[in-house]
Amino acid sequence: MKILLLGNSGSGKDFAAKLFELSARIYSIRNNYEYNRHFAKEYIKHVIETLENQEDIGIFTKERFAQPVKDFIHQTFKIPYRILNSSAKDSYKIMIKGEETTLRKLIIKISEEFKNIFGEDIWVDTLLKYTDKNKDWRIIVDGRFPNEFARAKKQGFITIKIESRKENKTDFGLNKISEIPEYKIDYILDNNESQLSLFKKIYRIYESEIKKENDNA
Repeated sequence: MKILLLGNSGSGKDFAAKLFELSARIYSIRNNYEYNRHFAKEYIKHVIETLENQEDIGIFTKERFAQPVKDFIHQTFKIPYRILNSSAKDSYKIMIKGEETTLRKLIIKISEEFKNIFGEDIWVDTLLKYTDKNKDWRIIVDGRFPNEFARAKKQGFITIKIESRKENKTDFGLNKISEIPEYKIDYILDNNESQLSLFKKIYRIYESEIKKENDNA
């Protein structure tokens, strides 16, 4: 199963990815072991409450279109991944040509400059074309641009848009999601209710897609 999560910053894409991991685990328990509905309900409730602080479970390979950009910055400026992959990049300052800028702005600037030089698909190619094509369990958590959506769709990814009132509508100047026709997106999820509500929506999607895969096997 290959999944592309679409959404602006703050929409909850990373948490949704963890809920897909949890869904895979729960689905396996339900189908391979004696299933106790009450125990499962309490287990799910407990896991969801602590999920944001947990490391990734590892069923899916979690990926980002921005990762090749961060790799370049890590190698060039020696900035630790723990900063590059955290919210600290919003306050982390770096000097470029005598001017101070935030790490997030540097990531965006380098990403856009590479696109201007090598074409808009440079980072999409790096992630999808030159990585292991045989990975069956992949989840990309930072879909934003129409070209990312088109390539992932072509390669058989399930596309899911996450919407939330908490999201950054301008998305640091990167808001291109509105340019993706919603009728082409497989699922659109409203993330304005509880975490448990979001889990139920994601579990239904996971269950439906697994059944499709099994029927086509």
